[in-house]
Amino acid sequence: MLEVKSLNNELDLELYLLGCWAKEMTDQEIIDSEYDSFDGKKKVETASYYRAKKRLVSRKIEELTKSKVMDNKSKMEFCYETHKFAFENWKEGKPVEYWEEPDGIMCVRYESGEWWHYKQVRSKNIYEGKYGGYEPCLEWW
Repeated sequence: MLEVKSLNNELDLELYLLGCWAKEMTDQEIIDSEYDSFDGKKKVETASYYRAKKRLVSRKIEELTKSKVMDNKSKMEFCYETHKFAFENWKEGKPVEYWEEPDGIMCVRYESGEWWHYKQVRSKNIYEGKYGGYEPCLEWW
């Protein structure tokens, strides 16, 4: 029973986060707020928030990268979600324009007016995970 209860609480938090992100709430606004959980009202703890955020973003990235051949929109979404996840306080806004350069570098311009270059590389995974010791990794500049 404890595992089911714990899983329901995690799902409740994830659903709450998706709703908050749809309202464009920041990490700071979400942490310490209250949500309805399987066992009643709960406060969003910092550690729980970041674990749930990592699970949700990981699922989104996995969904975007399932296909070996991604269209430019999927590549842009992958770059945006991965880059945004790396920052506690994302200030660039949403993508407003994107393109792929001849050398395969993805470029994304954001609401802030800034634009970034993205390149997918493989980095050594010390845990020897499902990618044969190497994991997809995104570089940006």
